[in-house]
Amino acid sequence: FKFGSISVDDVRLGIRSLRGGSGPGFDNLTVEMIKSVEDEIMPALYHIISESLRQGVFPDDLKLSIIKPIFKSGDRSLPQNYRPISLLSVISKLIEKIVKNRLVNWMVANKLISKNQFGFQIGLSTQDA
Repeated sequence: FKFGSISVDDVRLGIRSLRGGSGPGFDNLTVEMIKSVEDEIMPALYHIISESLRQGVFPDDLKLSIIKPIFKSGDRSLPQNYRPISLLSVISKLIEKIVKNRLVNWMVANKLISKNQFGFQIGLSTQDA
């Protein structure tokens, strides 16, 4: 598998596929913020992401997450009634999305996904099995 270079369209597609509504990571950026200034930040964002992928380096800062406790149910004073979530940087999520899209497209093109794989496939679900 040769990753190759990415395009501005790859970054735009990645941004548009990010779901909003979650809290910001360590950098205090949200998906909504990135989407609202997409055109203005695209040159810098494209450069950062393409260089990261070209060099095969995932910046250490993007590996940081904020762990937040989310209440499940029951007595709020009991720690076991909470579950942890990790809030990651939007830029980290974007790079991961671009890499995932590239890998999935390559796997489909090379017929590496079993015909019996129904979950996590576009247009298919486990109900189709």
